[in-house]
Amino acid sequence: MFTKLIGKPKKDESHKPTMFTRLLGKPKKDESHGALTRTSLEKLNEQLQMLERQEKVLERKAAAELEKAKTFNNAKNRKAALRCLKMKKRYEEQIEIQANSQLRIHDQMILQVQKPPRKLWVP
Repeated sequence: MFTKLIGKPKKDESHKPTMFTRLLGKPKKDESHGALTRTSLEKLNEQLQMLERQEKVLERKAAAELEKAKTFNNAKNRKAALRCLKMKKRYEEQIEIQANSQLRIHDQMILQVQKPPRKLWVP
């Protein structure tokens, strides 16, 4: 009788998270340390590859800006040449930031491999 008035509950509505799951989060599945390390290493490796691709693109852009600066300088257009050199310098700064990020990711990968599984403290 009431289902006609209210309607049947939808699947999404019947499985709403409770207050405790919102506060504490869902319980994690029991996975071994090796599986967690593999997935985190895969993610770090993907980030490292992405940073390397971005670095290559920035290097190409910096080289292109240098070439443009040379052509503007030959055409006696100093303002445009200086603008290109400033842009090249910004690209080189971004390349340096990318290199630092890559070093941090390498460090994280080394720590993931060396890190022993966490044990619960029992008094």
